[in-house]
Formats: sequence, C-alpha cells, structure tokens
Amino acid sequence: MTDYTDPKVVGQRLKKRREELQLTQKDVADKLHVSVPCISNWESGMHVPFDWDKVQICKLYGRRVEKIFYN
Repeated sequence: MTDYTDPKVVGQRLKKRREELQLTQKDVADKLHVSVPCISNWESGMHVPFDWDKVQICKLYGRRVEKIFYN
C-alpha cells in the first residue's frame, strides 16, 4: 500500500463524501459511536481515524479504504 495521504486531504475527502450522502456530522457520529467533535477533527485534518474507524467509515460511505486514506 502507498503512504498515507496528508490528513488535511483525508479530511476534505471525508467531508465531501459525507455531504454527498447528505449526512450531518451528528448522523455520522451516531452511526460510528463517536462524538461530533471527533468527526469534526477528522474532517479538519486535526486527527486521523484509528484503523477500526477507517473500516467503519468506508462501509458507511461506500468507499474503499485506499480511496479515502491513501494516495
């Protein structure tokens, strides 16, 4: 697998896909059992999700892990 993408880019991808699915940060937080600030931190590039969360995000968003989190 290639190197991780810059966290800011990952955050932009997460936010874009969430908005495409017409989900709020609260919707995603509830489905992933995390807090709204956690989603906000991911989308702003402040933090990168743990591997378990990456898998759950990709299932929810209908994307492969590589498409969101890797170059």
